[in-house]
Amino acid sequence: MRPSLDPLFVGRQEELDRIRAELMAGKNLVLTGPFGIGRTAVLRHLAWELKETWAFTFLDGALTPGRMRQDLFFTLFPEQREALRRGWLSPAAQRRAIAGQALPDRRSRVVVLDNLAKATRQRIDFARWLRSQGRFQVVAVTERFLPEQALLHLRTALAPAPLLTLERLDSATAREFFHAWSAMHRLGWGPAQLRGLVQATRGYPLGMRETVAAALPAETGAP
Repeated sequence: MRPSLDPLFVGRQEELDRIRAELMAGKNLVLTGPFGIGRTAVLRHLAWELKETWAFTFLDGALTPGRMRQDLFFTLFPEQREALRRGWLSPAAQRRAIAGQALPDRRSRVVVLDNLAKATRQRIDFARWLRSQGRFQVVAVTERFLPEQALLHLRTALAPAPLLTLERLDSATAREFFHAWSAMHRLGWGPAQLRGLVQATRGYPLGMRETVAAALPAETGAP
């Protein structure tokens, strides 16, 4: 566990190693799994680990491609906030800047298209455009229910783009999670209670978080 970053983040070392290896090999990636399984948490944890050499930008994939482009432009060039707000920069000017304007540092750039519940043609075209610029790697975070044909189109647009599916955490990792929080907040969970919590939540990260949050004293607040 790494409480200095997020004491709710446990396990996933194999997945972290896989994502890191794919990015360092110059590949893009499609990360999928059910809601609440921790896809975005894994990527944010990796972004923290690699922050000295990699810059991750998280875009809301539920937005229109135009809005995602604006958010990316603002993240890359925050000094142009006023010009963007006043509408002085056309979409074409934003695209030219994203594609060719010097970036503030030499770190490798990863754009995360988060929450892609619908891989529309426009969103896939945006992902393809990002990849074609040669200055970004792209990680698309999709829902497991995304139609197979849409997933294929997305992976083709980002090729090479391996597919990684996140599954539930194993029992040992879930027990570590509950034991650490019990000790941290003196919840007094003994072996029998820990076993019960592990069995009840079945390694589902969102359920584990909600269980801990409900058990914490009111003055502590949800972590």
